Amino acid sequence: MTNFELFYLITKPYVSNKEIKQIVGCGINKANKIRHEIESELCSNMLLPNNKIPTEFLLKKQGIKVNKVFELAKMEQELIDNKERH
Repeated sequence: MTNFELFYLITKPYVSNKEIKQIVGCGINKANKIRHEIESELCSNMLLPNNKIPTEFLLKKQGIKVNKVFELAKMEQELIDNKERH
């Protein structure tokens, strides 16, 4: 997965097991476990979309910094743009 694709995923407000799998780089069972762990950490009266968790909680738990991903995605896109010009 490119940084640009990762940035697209982490800008969503909620993520599913499939997206957790892509962001973390794990299998579906591990993604499901991560989702359940985060759901249990959230207050029980918080309404969530079906089988999704807030992206910000996943990023915090995994230590993913949005600004760093943004910078890498921006550099990646600039490289692609420069390559297409030449």
